Amino acid sequence: MAIARHWTGFAICLDSLELADTGFILVNPLRTQEQPSGAARITRTVWDPDFPARIAATQVTLQPGEACGKLI
Repeated sequence: MAIARHWTGFAICLDSLELADTGFILVNPLRTQEQPSGAARITRTVWDPDFPARIAATQVTLQPGEACGKLI
């Protein structure tokens, strides 16, 4: 039996000051017919290094099997 996981929040610390770009990707995986997946609603927030100053926030909805990637 597969266990469905529902994340309500997480953080990724990225350094954008060096010469190399850092990227990340978010994926809403497909499930089986027995365990269909739904849409994943995600809020991406960029924070200033002097946390908790918020710089920007965007929202994205990923349908089952959909992914989105960003370079920092």
